[in-house]
Amino acid sequence: MHRAILAMAAAASVATCSVPATAQRNARQLNQERNIDAGIRSGKLTTREARNLKAEVRAIERQARVYQRDGHRS
Repeated sequence: MHRAILAMAAAASVATCSVPATAQRNARQLNQERNIDAGIRSGKLTTREARNLKAEVRAIERQARVYQRDGHRS
């Protein structure tokens, strides 16, 4: 359940920003990584859930880079 909520938040944060600067995107990604790590420490996430969430965040970031190369703004 927590995994789904965090995944939706990660996707929404990338999809709803009109023109984030690279620094803003990097800060958002770092914040998501910290939240995932905090979830592991608190026991709200298992290591498997955290690993999957981090993979989803990386996939979203890869897709954002593809869009930028194609001339789209993320």
